[in-house]
Amino acid sequence: MKVLNFFYENHPKFEISYERKVQIPLCNIIIKGPKFSGKKTLIFNYLSQFKP
Repeated sequence: MKVLNFFYENHPKFEISYERKVQIPLCNIIIKGPKFSGKKTLIFNYLSQFKP
């Protein structure tokens, strides 16, 4: 929860934002994958849907 609060207070800066084919459909999901596969972008796109 501390990590979510940190990113909620300190908005991440995207230089390039790609629209992903996959979206996060549910609140409870485990995201696994290799480095640089877009996991962080999926999370940031999901969190950006919510208003501060």
